[in-house]
Amino acid sequence: MAASTRHRREPVQARSRETVERILAAAGELIVEQGVDAATTTAIAARAGVGPSSLYRFFSDRDELFALLLEAEMKEIERVAQASEDGWELRSAREYVQRMLEMFLDYHERRPLFVCLWFGGRVSPAVTAIAQAGNLALAERARERLVAAGLVAEGSPREVALIAVEVGDRILELAFRGRRRADRRVIAEGAEMLIAYLEGSAEPARARRTASPARFSRAPAPDATNPRTAPGRSRPPRARGDSDET
Repeated sequence: MAASTRHRREPVQARSRETVERILAAAGELIVEQGVDAATTTAIAARAGVGPSSLYRFFSDRDELFALLLEAEMKEIERVAQASEDGWELRSAREYVQRMLEMFLDYHERRPLFVCLWFGGRVSPAVTAIAQAGNLALAERARERLVAAGLVAEGSPREVALIAVEVGDRILELAFRGRRRADRRVIAEGAEMLIAYLEGSAEPARARRTASPARFSRAPAPDATNPRTAPGRSRPPRARGDSDET
């Protein structure tokens, strides 16, 4: 778990602790109601009923507020995930993907603050660091479970699990984009893509190495100033003497 951006001033007196809780609650309410961009320090302080100076006594900026809120959410989702996964007996990549997506889908729909921060708060470096650390931890746990269940080859690259987690994250982001309840069609289509990827990773490492690697073109991007390579041309330049007449 990534730490906050600095060692913030911890409230000692009961009144100070109450002020911090009000500020955090106000920030969460604004984020859910109006989005991350609307949750400025000025708006948060006004919603909490405190002056900006009171907010800055405990938080250096709104990024630190966002990070603290997300850290609390991450602790809860990790607890839920661990409890769920411990009871699973995995028999296929399909079962694993379906259970993981169902679990995260349920959590996301019950925790709108998490959705707003997780998908909308990555303009903040602190939130981005927490999100990346969370996905790395999930990928490590996923790899251990998949290898133990024989669903991914033990010699497969560690990036397999990380790619699966990051793609799953993007599937959920797309499913929740502009809505509070996820688009189930996006989840279903994304699940099939993840299942196919993980099933392909179940092959022994030797078989994966002998397969032809994916190739990516190193050709330069089209030069818009060159009529022969400019994007959008439907045909090559005409030779001298050519005519449009038929």
